[in-house]
Amino acid sequence: MGIIHTRKDITNAPPDIAEESLRVFPNPVKAGKQMNLVFEDEPWLMKEIMITIFDISGKNMLTKELVALPDLMLTVPSELKSGVYILVFRSDNRISRRMIRVDNRP
Repeated sequence: MGIIHTRKDITNAPPDIAEESLRVFPNPVKAGKQMNLVFEDEPWLMKEIMITIFDISGKNMLTKELVALPDLMLTVPSELKSGVYILVFRSDNRISRRMIRVDNRP
């Protein structure tokens, strides 16, 4: 049985970061390498955030707490295999998700 969302659920959902206010690159990235996280949205800057990487099945691959500076570097866990992952950003009542691709081909 699926989840039924009422209008109240939808209107009280935490706001997502606008697509242009958070940039994640390079994408694709290699496991063990760094990726840039660029925050351009004032309400996120200088706040404590939790960054989580999930694999496509929902398994938590990394959780890290950081302060959202305008330009951060995040090291992608070296044990990640090539594939698609979900990068989740949380702070206070805000949340955003980005899909990243890990490509370990030489």
